[in-house]
Amino acid sequence: MTPTTHDWSLLNQLLQRDIASSEQLLTLLHAERKALETRDYTQFEALVEPKKNLITQIEQNLAVRQQHLRQLGFNGDSPALAAAQTYAPSVAECWHSAAVLWQECQIASQINDQICRRTRLVVERVLDVLRGQHNQSATYDATGTSQRDGSGRTISNA
Repeated sequence: MTPTTHDWSLLNQLLQRDIASSEQLLTLLHAERKALETRDYTQFEALVEPKKNLITQIEQNLAVRQQHLRQLGFNGDSPALAAAQTYAPSVAECWHSAAVLWQECQIASQINDQICRRTRLVVERVLDVLRGQHNQSATYDATGTSQRDGSGRTISNA
């Protein structure tokens, strides 16, 4: 089957689904960021399950899309996208829109991860002060997690 005879409609439908799911995910990631910034952990927790569900949908759709591309005789996204640009420009445009959204989701997720890590670090430092461990040096284990010496006076013993 040559690229000109491919039915691009299923790929277009899959990409449209990806765009819808990715837009919803991006909205959730922005809401998650707001919840993290305002320390609204109840709202943050409420966003976890819908976010997981959307990620699962996107991953499942990716598997279907890859299987469809293999059935069409393509060995990956790059050759399929190149063919789409030539023979189905609207599909290529849709694919580009989906790719931009995927990148925006990845960036938003990385920002949220940084906020979570920073919040965790601040909480750990506050807990260390309360435990009387604020002056100890940290060591790191094989995973890069800081480990502190357990000695020191707690705030109740100070």
